[in-house]
Amino acid sequence: MALGLGLVLFFLNAPLLRLSQATGTFLYILNVSLCYLALLTAGVWMSRVLRTNLMINVLNNEN
Repeated sequence: MALGLGLVLFFLNAPLLRLSQATGTFLYILNVSLCYLALLTAGVWMSRVLRTNLMINVLNNEN
């Protein structure tokens, strides 16, 4: 979800540049910041999933 939101925000921020200079600049910076945070969050979640070994059975070490 965060990855999709980050990509949508990143690729659909061109219309913000057509607004007036002060408003467009503020909204563009806000949009890019939110995009960065969403992509960073998605990357952290993906790294946690990929780092975790899901095949280890903690409750059955003897077998």
